[in-house]
Amino acid sequence: MDMELAKTLLPIINMLLTVALWLAASRDSKDKATISSINRVEETMNSKINAQEQRVTRLERDIDHTPKHDDLGKIYDRINEVKDEASEIKGEMKELKGEFRQMSGQLTRLYQNELDKKRL
Repeated sequence: MDMELAKTLLPIINMLLTVALWLAASRDSKDKATISSINRVEETMNSKINAQEQRVTRLERDIDHTPKHDDLGKIYDRINEVKDEASEIKGEMKELKGEFRQMSGQLTRLYQNELDKKRL
């Protein structure tokens, strides 16, 4: 009877082992696919992180060359000086404009007097 039981159980055990091996192999291939997918994502993320690091490095290098707070204060002071000088020049130009108008009026009257003298 033990032999008959063994003959009956052997195909069942064989089938169960086959199913177990198939499941293990199937799971292994899924794990390999998952690992492969994770590796691709990791490579993509690494390349994006490297690109970001390069951008940050460029920005940090550029920031080192920008004017600092003290420099901006000096620039602001110089702009105010130029503005004041421009205001002075504008005032002087107004004075010159008035003087030129007076001179133009005087020259016009002199010219008119000369024309009147020649007509007489």
